[in-house]
Order: sequence, then structure tokens, then C-alpha cells
Amino acid sequence: MSAIDEEVAKRRDALGDPALTGSTRKWGLALSGGGIRSATFCLGVFSALARRGALLRFDLMSSVSGGGYAASMLGRLFSRARNRADLDRIQDEVGKAGSSWFIWWLRANGRYLIPRGPLDRTFAVALYLRNLLGVHVELGLVSVLAGLALAALNLVAWWGMAEVGYLPGIAGYFQWLAEWLPSWTPVVWLALPVVGVFVLVHASAYWAVPWVAATRQQGGVWRICLAVLVASALLLGLGLTFGDVRSETGDDLRNFLWSGFGVLIAVWFFAVRLADGVLTESEDRGTHQPQSDKARNLLTNKLAFSFRVLIVVLAIGLADRLAWHVAFQQIGLASAGIYLAMAAAVLRAVLPLASNLVPGRSTSKALMAIAHLLGYLLAFLLFAWWVSLVYKAVLGGLFVPRQDLAFSDAWRIWGLLLVPVVSYLWCTGKTPAFLNLSSLHAFYRARLIRSYLGAANAQRFGQPSAQGAYGVLGALDSVPAVFPPNLDTASVNTIVADDDADLAHYKPQAPGGPVHLLNVCLNQTKDPRGQLFNQDRRGLSLTVASGGFMRVGQEEWKELKGSDTPMTLGSWMAVSGAAVAPGLGKLTRGGVAALLVFAGVRLGYWWRQPEKDRKHWSDFLTKSWGLMRETLAIFEGKEGRDWFMTDGGHFENTGAYALLSERAEVIVVVDCGADPDYTFGDVENLVRKARIDLQADIEFLRPRRALPGEVPRGLASEPSGFYGALHAFGSLQELASNASNACLAVARINYSDRDGVVEVGPKLKRERGILLIVKPNMCKGLPIDLQNFKRAAPTFPQETTADQFFSEAQWESYFRLGQVLAQDLSPAFIEALRADCVKNEPAHFVPDDCSVALSGAALNGDEKAARGRIIGSVGATAVGASIGLGAAATLGVSAWQAIDSVKVGSASRVDRERKALDELSDLWSKLPAALPANARPTQVAPQLEALASELLKTADTLCPAGEVDWFKRSELAKRIYADTLAECSKVVPYVFSRACKGLVEAEHPEAQSGLAACLKQGPDKVAKEPLPRYWGYDYSAAAPLDGMHLCSSFRAELLVARNHYLTDYGEAGDQSASPSGKGAGASKSDGLGERRACPTVETKPAGAPPAVGAPPVNAPVPAPPPAPAASAPAPAVPAASPPPAAPLAPAAAVTARATSAPAATSGSEGPKSEICKGVQVYIQIYDGSQRDAARTYREGWQGMGASVPPIENVTESARKNNLPPPRQVSQPTVRYHDKASIGCAYALRRDANWSVEQLSPRLKPSNRTVEVWIPTSASLPAK
Repeated sequence: MSAIDEEVAKRRDALGDPALTGSTRKWGLALSGGGIRSATFCLGVFSALARRGALLRFDLMSSVSGGGYAASMLGRLFSRARNRADLDRIQDEVGKAGSSWFIWWLRANGRYLIPRGPLDRTFAVALYLRNLLGVHVELGLVSVLAGLALAALNLVAWWGMAEVGYLPGIAGYFQWLAEWLPSWTPVVWLALPVVGVFVLVHASAYWAVPWVAATRQQGGVWRICLAVLVASALLLGLGLTFGDVRSETGDDLRNFLWSGFGVLIAVWFFAVRLADGVLTESEDRGTHQPQSDKARNLLTNKLAFSFRVLIVVLAIGLADRLAWHVAFQQIGLASAGIYLAMAAAVLRAVLPLASNLVPGRSTSKALMAIAHLLGYLLAFLLFAWWVSLVYKAVLGGLFVPRQDLAFSDAWRIWGLLLVPVVSYLWCTGKTPAFLNLSSLHAFYRARLIRSYLGAANAQRFGQPSAQGAYGVLGALDSVPAVFPPNLDTASVNTIVADDDADLAHYKPQAPGGPVHLLNVCLNQTKDPRGQLFNQDRRGLSLTVASGGFMRVGQEEWKELKGSDTPMTLGSWMAVSGAAVAPGLGKLTRGGVAALLVFAGVRLGYWWRQPEKDRKHWSDFLTKSWGLMRETLAIFEGKEGRDWFMTDGGHFENTGAYALLSERAEVIVVVDCGADPDYTFGDVENLVRKARIDLQADIEFLRPRRALPGEVPRGLASEPSGFYGALHAFGSLQELASNASNACLAVARINYSDRDGVVEVGPKLKRERGILLIVKPNMCKGLPIDLQNFKRAAPTFPQETTADQFFSEAQWESYFRLGQVLAQDLSPAFIEALRADCVKNEPAHFVPDDCSVALSGAALNGDEKAARGRIIGSVGATAVGASIGLGAAATLGVSAWQAIDSVKVGSASRVDRERKALDELSDLWSKLPAALPANARPTQVAPQLEALASELLKTADTLCPAGEVDWFKRSELAKRIYADTLAECSKVVPYVFSRACKGLVEAEHPEAQSGLAACLKQGPDKVAKEPLPRYWGYDYSAAAPLDGMHLCSSFRAELLVARNHYLTDYGEAGDQSASPSGKGAGASKSDGLGERRACPTVETKPAGAPPAVGAPPVNAPVPAPPPAPAASAPAPAVPAASPPPAAPLAPAAAVTARATSAPAATSGSEGPKSEICKGVQVYIQIYDGSQRDAARTYREGWQGMGASVPPIENVTESARKNNLPPPRQVSQPTVRYHDKASIGCAYALRRDANWSVEQLSPRLKPSNRTVEVWIPTSASLPAK
């Protein structure tokens, strides 16, 4: 005998009903979920059953969610009884449902969540915001900890890359980074190649298993592996020897294929070793024979794990880059935070409506799928936002003006953030109570206890009694017609002792009442042992019983054990009604859970199992990990240490599942779940689970319709009124039809035998029972107030579960409907119904084959013409629809007009901005040449006066209206403003100009001119606050100067080009030196302050012998002989010592070419001698030994009209300025800056070995400028 059977036997003994002997099978009452709608309807059913004397006949009372509100209230009344007389009084008063205190209290608290209106709303809002803030702070701290880990990873990687750049002997390092490391790559993605190798090894090992299994039997695995290594080395040697060809076409593909072959060979080698090890691991212990199938399964699991790691790495990398983008680029931290807060507010308003979703409906599935994806997206964005805060604080400390990256400062900030975060999480992490205190469980529980359990507490009504301070059953007393002035009734917001009770002490069965079973859902989305569980249900049934018993699924009943603080009846009642929570049973989705957590909609409860409460090193993560499990919907079910429990309806909503588990003979189901279309989804779920879990087959019946003149069988033996009561019964199809009056349905339960076998065939099964369903619906004979309420509320009695604030009319309508629909359910009627239905061929029922014939009007689709139940007013519905369509049309037109107005206004504004910019650019183009810096003007150019005046007018127009953003975003507008201000600043000290004076005063606030100053650009932010860059430095070839590594060869080239530009515009100071050879000047223009020294590179090979035939470096160079043409190769100077057949040494070759002059350089050749007139030609060399040879070009090029400044040794210039040397060109290269210099560039080309190209687009060109880069002898191609 189970614990519940023992409790039932005790309750029957206490009740003293001679009809209830020990052999009498149990009757059960199932009260479904549905919030206050279900609770109120169930109260009406209680009243009807009590009026017919049937309430005490039920041995078990199983409740879910809202049904538990009413059941718990009734159970508290029964638990206060002391004898049978008290029980009878309770049944009588519940049946009367008149003016008793408990009914008065329940009616008064129909809005049980916020009974006092605005006062309770502010209380609820304050509580909600407090809990929401607490949850987000906890999530934020966990995210901050993850952000600190990512920041540390970035700092280590960036520091390592930067330090490598300072090492000597790393030629080509920056070129390699520019080619193989895109600037958008996250640091963590550097692990992708490693993870990819593991993926390849595991995949290859799978295919290698058969080969290795066959080979290892011969003992040749190692020999073959060695042979593969030798063959690989041989293949590599052949590739290095013969794989280099002279053609560059397809060179990248050849290198890729050759490297790919090498990687595949290495992967195959490790895969063979892995396959061999896995085969050894999978050997049968008895026969020592390898199990290939088991080995392949292990390798597939390893491959799947590698893929999961790959996905995690990709996701972390995306979060890393998004966090950087939010912290330092276009999206501001504040703006992103506001957007996320707005999203949380919208979710808070929308997500409670999830309780209305009908499982199985296509719209519900679509909405859940959308919410699932949206939740993951929002979780990702929220995590990235918290990480961006860390990045702003930690990584932002790296970038210091005019200095190297400040890694020490960043690490110091990192440590200062790490200590308090870890300390807080460590000290508070062992207190899982936060998980329940920060949810809405406590608020929900308190409201339910005071509103429903408080109805059974006489202390709330101030009823003194001779038995004590207050009558034990004082709640059953009548409410006076006129309240006396000294009546002290407690407010619903007041905590009163004895409202609630510990579940072990809550025993309605002790005096003879029914045993109360409360059903909750134990959520499970994974098994910590890796075993299988039902992925479709994602939850288990957990039933607790009054008296302190519990049962998980179909396990045996056992004594209820919990944490140090026992859960009370009110707590279990609240958990049973936790409809909206991160765990939703079969509807649980990770994304939906994240949405609910972020929105603060958490009604679930965490319950720790004492037998699993062992000390562990990870205890400090209990709170944080619990919150993360809620966010990600990771629930371990009964195998976990902490159980996450929610609404019992997430597993089974009717409450009948627990009664079927107890093999009850009669089960009356009050089916109040949200079912506006009468699809009977909850009943369907019950039938399926009963068949699968309990081997109980539920077969629905429908009344046998007697033919005209036929006398129904068995009528004489039935109790009085039996046949009349049958008119309320019908098939499920009839219950769903508006053409029928049926509101009750009955089914036959075919239990299996005790061994779990269900007998089939015509033979009577060993145990049968009946399932009687009471479904809220409209029918004939209802009171006028219900009929009118239906017209006013067409969705009655299936209104949305989201409506938990019942008015007096709502409460009374549902209560009265329950009374009417259950009014015929007397014990005699139920017993007669059971006796008939359990027969093989019932007298009054036949199996419901869903083929019942409705009336002709209903069959034709005209349910209005069919005489049936009362439905909402068609006229009212039509008017409502018309009003709704009209309102929708009005709103649509208004919205369209608003959108169109915004579009027109935006287009007009853009047009005005373009016209204003056109006028400014037209005036700007007419400005005269810029005045020298030390000039003293005697008059103001009219064009400058007009442009300054136009700028002032633009500012006066834009500033008051706040429309200046477009001006500050336009590079052209900023350039016009800067040029005009610069020219006006030169003019104002010497010549009076109102417009220029106003513009200069507006730029300087100390002048207090009163003119609009919103156009000014402010100080140079770049110089004061360098732009943060991912990777610390920008290693790309197109990086800006201030973003490059100090030792980058790209940076050296950029500095040379910039100095050329400054020289052309006279901004580099003394031009007597080479363009970038001025030590102080270059340092000033660079503006980089104190920096580390870069390694010097000796460009000339050490110990290189002097070139044969080359003149001494300081010896005078003879005049070059004329050459036949500019493009023809120049004849070399005859060598003195080597024989004619000997090739020239590299140094001699460059000297020979340099000492030859083209014919085009002589001044005797007509127009071509003037082709470089007005062109600046800069000669760049890499070694001092080249200077004399390169100087020979100057005279010829000057003869072509070019201006040739002194030759610059770029390597020496870089060394003087503590910079790395620039990359050497592979051949002499002529670079022209603009189209006007193209002809000169080609005229300077010596031969086909010289390259002519345009200046890189990332560099700022100078007018009529050409650069000639001459490599050292080692870089010149051999002739």
C-alpha cells in the first residue's frame, strides 16, 4: 500500500462513512489550470457538488495552477475542522455560497494581484524594477567577468604582436601581417586553425579506422607511419628543389597546393595515431578484439565536440568584435544601453501574453520560433554591451597621445576591475536564495496566500468566539448586512498569522476531507549523466500531497524533503501556477528563456535537494550559474542538485494525470484551460500521456439517442433525474459546437492490470473507471445575467488567461456558470453513470467515433439558425467589427500621413543642405591664392569677404534650429570653413572686414561676440586622443600614419610621402635639407613624442667586395656619354680588370647604369627636353654608396626642366628619426603623383627594367611631383 492509499484509508476512517469501505476504489476531483478564471469556475463547481452532498465523497483532489487556488482554500477549510460535524458544516456553507465571510473575501479580491488599484500598481512596479535591476546586475557582473577574460586575451595577443615588431631580423613581418591578418579578425579566431586541425584529425581518423584495424593485426602500423614520414620528407625536398619556376602565373595556387599536401600528410599521420589509440580503448575486455563500430562512434563524438568548440569560438569572436564596435565606433554605449532597455520594456509588456498560446496551433509555433531566435539575438547583444563597458575602460587605456601603447596602464585598470567583481561573486555566490527572491515568485505567492488561503482564516475577519480568540471556522460565519463600526477586518495587504501552513502540517484528510495533490512541472532540458530523456516533454511530473509526500513521475511516493526552509502550501500553490517562466515544459526554448529573464518575467522556483547538497569547490558559482541556467534554459531535472519547478500545466494541465496514476475509479475533470476554439488540447495531452506512461486507455463515449417511441434501456433502475441529467452530456464534437447544449462529456478508462498489461477484446478488463469532463460553455437555462454578460464579453467563458484582474461581474459569472454546469453531479448520479459506462455495452452511451449527426442547420454551416447554446450578440459583434475596421483605417491613414510628412520634410531638408553646400563651394572655388604666412595684406579680397559672410549666414540659420550636424559631417564643408577661417585670421589683424572679424570672433568664445559658433570644429581631437584601434596598431598596408606600428615599413614610406607634400606647400620649415631628412622637422611633423627605438637594418651586405670596375665612392664621376634613346638600355662603363665575358657584380651594375645618361637628358633635343618642366623629382636611395651614382641622373633630369632636390637616403633618414627603414622596391620605380606628371615619369624611365606606377591612393598626392626609388645593388635584377 502506497503512502497515499494509507492517507485515504485514514481519511475514510475519520469521515466515518459506512459506504466507504476499504475495498471501495478511490474517487478523484481534477481541477485544471487557467488562472483566476479556473479558480472561480472551480469554486462554482465546489458549490454545486457540496449542494448535492458529493464534495466529501471524493478521496483525492488534484489541482494545477488556478485550480489549486480554489482547492487550497477548500483544503485549508477542511484542515481546520475537528470532527465530522465541522466537515458537514463546511460542505453546507460551500454549497450555499451565500453571505459567508470566505465567499465575501474571495469576491472582494477578484483583482488579487493589485486589489487596491494605483497603490498596488506602484508597489508592484517598484518590486518589479528592483528585481529586474538585481537580475541584470548579476548577469552584468558575469558578463563583465567574461569581458575581463576577453580583454586579457586581447592584451596578451596585442602585446605579443607589438613586441615582435621591435625585434631585429624580422624582415617582412609587417608585410606578412598586412597580407594574412585582416584588421577585422577577432583575436580569439586565431584559435580557429588549431580547432580546424582537430576537426580534420578527428574526421580523418574515422576513415582510417578500417585501414588501421586491418594493418595493426600484422603489426605494421608504426612501420607504415615511419614510411609516410620518410615519403613526406622526400616529397618536401623535391618540392623545394624543383617546385620553384620562373613564371609567376599560378604561383599562389602552387604554393597553396603544396602547403595543402603537407598539411594533409601531417593530419593523416596524427589521424592514424588517434585511430590506433581509439581502437585500443575500444577493445573488448574479454577477447581483446578491437570494436570498430565503438571506435567510430567515439571518434564521431570527438568530432561533434570539436564542431561545438568551433561554434563557440566563432560566437565569442563575433561578440568580441561587436563589443569593440559598440565601445569605440559608431554606436555609443549609452545609445546601445537605451535600445536594450527599450527592448526589455517591450518584452515585459508582450511576454505575459505567452500564456494564451495554444499548443499545436501554427501561429503559436511561429511566434515561439520567432521569440526563440529573438531571444538568442538579444542575449548576444546584451552580453556584447556589457563586454563593451569593459573594453572602454580597459582597452581604452592603451591609447595615449604621442606615446606607445600603454599596456601597463591597461593591465592596472584590468586588475582594479577584476578584484571587486571576483570578490563579490565569490562572497555572494553560495546564496542561491537570490534566484527565488529576485523572481516574481515571492510577490505572486504573497498575493495568493492572502487572497485565497486568507479566505479560510477567521483572524482576518475579526470574529471572536468562545473557543478562543477567533473561531476555528469563523470564515463560515455570515457577513453582517451592515458592518459594525468596530469590526476589525484585516486588509489583503496585511500579513496575518495562520493564513499559510507547512505542507507537512497541512492535512485536510485528517478530519475526513480529501487528500490534496498539487502538481508542478520539474523542468529538464539535459541529463547531467548524459543519458536520454524525453526531449519533447522537457519536463517531469512532480506531485506533492498534503501531509508532506512527493512523487516524481511514476516513482514511489516518499516523504517530502526539502531545503532547510520547508516549502509551505502557499509556496507550492504559487509554483503550481508559475505559468510564465524560463522553463515552460514542452515549450521551453533557450531564446524564449533569455527573453523572459531579460524582461524580468520569472515565476519559477529553484528547490535544492538536501541529499545532494554536498560541499563542492564550485559552490561560489551557485547563484551565477543558476541565473545563467535560467537564461539559457539548462535544467537537469531530478538528477540535478537544484530543481527548477514551474506551472504543472507545462506537463499536464487538467490535473487528472495524478489521479490516473492512483487508478481512481471516478475522475471528475473541471477542464478550464484556455481553449477558445474548443479543440480540447489539454484532454488530448492527457489521453496521450495516460496511454504512454500509465498504459491506461481513455475511450470517449456519447449519449445513445433514443428513437421516437423507444423506451431507453435501464431507465427503471436509474436514480431519479438520471435521464434528465443525461441531456447535458454530449460528444467532444458537440461540446465544441454552437448548435449543441452539451457541456459535459464522459469517457471510459481502461486500466492495465497490476503488471502493466492491458487486456483487449470483448473480455471485461480487470479495472475500469470513468472520466467525467465539465467544460465551461454556454447552454440553455442560464440566468439572465450570464446571458447578458456573454453578449458584453463574447469570449466568455474562455477569456484570456492573461486577464488576472476580475471585476465583480466577471467573478460572479464564472462562479455561477460552474454552479449551473455541475448542478446534477450527485453521488448517486455519478455512481449510476459509472456503473453503466464501465460495461462492455452501456445502456445509455455508445463509443464516440466523432460521427455524431448535428442538426440540419448546423450541418449546412448555419449555426445561427440551429437551436443551441447562447452565443454573443451578432449585432454587437458586427458593430464592434465595423468600429474596429473604422478605427484601424483612421489609424492607418494617420500613420501614412505622418510617415509621408516625415519623408517630405526629410527630402526638403536634404535639398536645402545641398543648395547651401553648392553656394559655399562656388564661393570657395573663387578664392584667390592663399597669402603667405608672414604676409601683411593691405585689402580684403571680395571673394573672401563674400565667403565669410555666407558662412556666418549659414551658421545663423543652422545653429538655432539644431541642423548643423550635416555641416560637421561633410568633409567639403569642413575644408571650406577651415580655409576661410585661416585666410580671415591672416587678414583681420591688418585690414578691417566685418565678415572675417565675425567669423574669427565666433571661433573664439572669449571674444563674446554673440554670433553663432556651432560650426567651429574645436581642437584637434586626434592629437589629444588617438583613435582606438583593434589589435592596438593597424597592421594593414592602407593604415593611417598615426595608427601604424612605429617599426612598420609602411609607416616609413608614408612619412617620406608626407614630407614631400609638406615641402611642396611650404609647411616643413627649412627646405635646404632633403624632404624627410630634417631631424627636428620630421619629429615635429610626426608629432609622436618619445617612442621606442626600432631595430636598424643594414641594407648593404656585410663584407661585400668592391664592385669590379666601379669608381671609388668619393671619386668624381665622368660625364656620361650620350645614349641613343631614353628607353634604350644604357651602355655600361667598360670594366678594367674582369674579362669581357664575366658578368658584372651587382654594385658595378648599378654604378654602370647610374653613370650612363639618356639622350633625352641633353639639352639639344627639342621639345622633349622640356617635358619635365615644373615637375619636382625626388630621388630616393637606400644606401650611401648609391648617392654618387644616383647624382649622375640629376643633371640630365634638370636638363629636361625638372626641379631635383637633394637626394635622400631613406634608410639614414629613418635611422635619424628612430624609425624602421621602408621596404625596398624590387626594381627602380618611378611614381607620379598626378596626371600632369605622367609624361615626365615615362621620360625618366631608363629601360624596361624600370617600373612606372601611380602613387598609392592611400597617400595624399602633390601637384606635379615624381618620386624615383632606386634599390640597392642586392635588389637590382641581374642582367
